[in-house]
Amino acid sequence: MRLFAALACVVLSGCQALQPNIPDETVDTGTLSDLLDASGGLDLPDPVGAYDPFSDPRFAIPRPAPVKPRRADNENPPEVEVEAPPAEPATVWSAIVQRYELGDLPADINVKREWRSAGRNPQLLEDFLNRGRLWIHFIATDIERRGLPGELALLPYVESGFKLTARSYRGAAGPWQLMPATATGLGLTRDRSCDERLDVIRSTDAALDYLETLAKRFDGDWLLAVAAYNSGPNRVARAIKSNRSKGLPTDFWSLKLPAETRKYIPRLLALAEIVKDPDAFGLTLPAVPTRTTFETIELERAVDLELLARWSGSSVDTIRLLNPCFRSYATPNREASVVVPLGTADRILAQLASTPADQLATVSDYRVKPGDTLSGIAVRFGTTVADLRNRNGLSSSRIRIGQRLVVGAPAPSAVTDYVVASGDSLWSIARRFGTTVGELQAINNVGRVLRVGQALSLPVQR
Repeated sequence: MRLFAALACVVLSGCQALQPNIPDETVDTGTLSDLLDASGGLDLPDPVGAYDPFSDPRFAIPRPAPVKPRRADNENPPEVEVEAPPAEPATVWSAIVQRYELGDLPADINVKREWRSAGRNPQLLEDFLNRGRLWIHFIATDIERRGLPGELALLPYVESGFKLTARSYRGAAGPWQLMPATATGLGLTRDRSCDERLDVIRSTDAALDYLETLAKRFDGDWLLAVAAYNSGPNRVARAIKSNRSKGLPTDFWSLKLPAETRKYIPRLLALAEIVKDPDAFGLTLPAVPTRTTFETIELERAVDLELLARWSGSSVDTIRLLNPCFRSYATPNREASVVVPLGTADRILAQLASTPADQLATVSDYRVKPGDTLSGIAVRFGTTVADLRNRNGLSSSRIRIGQRLVVGAPAPSAVTDYVVASGDSLWSIARRFGTTVGELQAINNVGRVLRVGQALSLPVQR
């Protein structure tokens, strides 16, 4: 329930309650397409479309007017100094810095040693930070809402390089690099249609829940909580117990932890130092929009991404980049939250309400196997070579093993039922009903062996 409550205020436009200190600027710092292009999260062509949420004045958040002290009409103004309110942060980055709580990097740890590009080629580090432009405002806002240390907003950079589809050799995945068991325990779904560890909104909610739990376990010591996030809470607890039994300090810097974890905390603090004082490293922090550039809709069944793209005036690539957890060209065939460009949710929902259910999911994602041909795939999925080439931007009929294709799937309303009788075969049934063996196999997902009494779906005669 926390996720949906958060989405209602954090993700949807018009909610000011969760953005008290995240700054609002009137300068256009990038369109949604610009941000997606900079994210580097998926290996896809550059998104297309002219959607620009910042050109719409409805999405500007006005600054609150200063509050003047009240006085009676017959009183003179009091001769007292009124303390000025703290200055609002100028950017999302400065808002993150204002919430720093983890402490300074020890003097013996060199920032440029932890982030070599800070000394050799600051442009590489700028490009690196640029990957989070689309999502960092959302993450920073959620962290402020929860009252957590600002440095946590930088963890996806340390964990995954802010590559949304990153996977480690140990099985961790997503921007927060959550392990399968941890993700399941935090309520994230992992199935054939979607791995929610790659969903920025869902995984951020889960990761921050987990970090809050770890902080409580280690009595509010956030360095220990972050170390436990990396190496596991039991390992950190054992290191504390060992030091305590020897009369040694139990702070992070005194514990005997895995080498990866001993490097992990300094790397986070070094990045925090760079963000705090970029001029010292010859760095210009990427401009981050201070308005939400996306919103969510709730779906109850599968819908083609192609339809969502058309109804939102964007592209399939844009929808995929906003929803990197989807494993096919359709949304999950269950209840699911889908991220769409800001200002398009109402239009999409109106189109959904007026579209027949059997027309919502007519495409799927197919990986080319040895022996496949474009014409064979067209027969299998009841479509044409021309349609496959058009959907996939192919200039010829040549395909390669492992290539992913968007393919049309037969609509459920275009079939009738037939019960297999003794002596039937796919060939005889196909001949009898004017279809092909390949089409029967594609519709029914069967091989060549049938059993008496088996129900088959057949194409409707046109």
